Amino acid sequence: MFHPIPTSSQVAQHNAWLEEMRKEPLQGAGKPARLRVHRRLLSRVGKWLVSTGLRLQARYRQEAPPTPEATVHTSEASV
Repeated sequence: MFHPIPTSSQVAQHNAWLEEMRKEPLQGAGKPARLRVHRRLLSRVGKWLVSTGLRLQARYRQEAPPTPEATVHTSEASV
């Protein structure tokens, strides 16, 4: 089942994560760690965008009106 996370919770989690990252010393040159952090951040942002889009799509999805039956006209001259 789909359980969307409120934006305020995601922002709080992200801020706590940033604060934790500031406290930790950089490993080696820091470049591989930064790449992993960047990938994780992009992944989280992507998941948030998808969940937000799905919620909006479900909220604003409208049923299409039923299409009327088309009447078929046969030309008597072609027979």
